[in-house]
Amino acid sequence: MQIRINIDLKPALSFEKLELRVMRDFEKYINKQLKNALFDLLPENLIPIIIKLSKKLLQFLLTCDIICRHLWETAKK
Repeated sequence: MQIRINIDLKPALSFEKLELRVMRDFEKYINKQLKNALFDLLPENLIPIIIKLSKKLLQFLLTCDIICRHLWETAKK
């Protein structure tokens, strides 16, 4: 059994406006750590959770990239 909960942290913003807001905030913090940019976007107690999840996602994506490159190189031979 799996339960999924979605929480809209910015209910007043449409998806398009939220996307623009996120992009603007990340541009504002372009040379800073991710956690600093998140203070403008999320409740403070969620930031460590999001950072932990983003690290896991990054590790997954890097692993997928390595596997894809290996398969590509193998297929070219």
